[in-house]
Amino acid sequence: MVNIQNFDIVSYLQSRGIFYKTSGKNVSSGWVGINCIHCIDPSTHLGINLSSKIYSCFKCGAKGNVLKLIQEIEGVHYKEALKILGEFEGVFVPEKVKQYQSKAKLPAEATKEFLSSHLNFLISRKYDPAEVIEKYDLWATGPEGDYRLRIIVPIFMNQRLVSFVGRDITGKQKVAYKNASENYSIKDPKKCLYNADSVLQNKAIVVEGVFDAWRIGAGAVATFGKQYTHEQVLLLKGLKRVFVLYDADAMDSSEKLSYDLSSVVSDVVVLTLDVGDPDDMTEDDIKHLRKIVGF
Repeated sequence: MVNIQNFDIVSYLQSRGIFYKTSGKNVSSGWVGINCIHCIDPSTHLGINLSSKIYSCFKCGAKGNVLKLIQEIEGVHYKEALKILGEFEGVFVPEKVKQYQSKAKLPAEATKEFLSSHLNFLISRKYDPAEVIEKYDLWATGPEGDYRLRIIVPIFMNQRLVSFVGRDITGKQKVAYKNASENYSIKDPKKCLYNADSVLQNKAIVVEGVFDAWRIGAGAVATFGKQYTHEQVLLLKGLKRVFVLYDADAMDSSEKLSYDLSSVVSDVVVLTLDVGDPDDMTEDDIKHLRKIVGF
């Protein structure tokens, strides 16, 4: 029989890479604080009581017990949540725990000195290097280090650096996008939405990639690929209208995302492209799109 009182909250949060605090601003003694999953929360307003296992957000008023919280974080039903809760009874230490930082940082090799190869890469993608470097606070890396020869794209949530992705500029590395490891991050990039702070008028356009978001501009948020996560869906909760504009070859993912979003957003619209992706759109196409969605 699973006993909710024996649930090891801290081990659970660590295993899921969820940033938490046990003391400091907004965290009372005997509580664990996390960013609320129900409201746009720049701080640890959702408290979980270590004794009663009841949670409450003093910003939006959301409350319940940890079993309900697990259901909401994991996107699972009661029975699955109960099973997860049982895995963290007593002092349970997962075999591999991701220890995320309390403060995100960029790799040591990151610099504001862009090589001609970085600039030419941006130009080849039809971007003005000076404009996007400043607007999105881009960084560059040279031929050394784990993130060598990449453009470092910081990820901000509530104006706070939480992680980054590194985009290969050579076309020769094994992966085009290399996500920041837990050593550099507050959150896994796949639990974030890129460009989230640009959301306008309670509306957003969801795209796959960083370049898609750049092309569309303010109001466009990216899921870092067509395989989105439950956490990314929850980050859109509370918006009045969301448009899904994935690449032309990702229609199935667009429809699935639309279905999942419909549980947290009242109005979801799937937009389609005949070919290519949003980054291929012309300036006139973008103006027309922004007019359609009301930006």
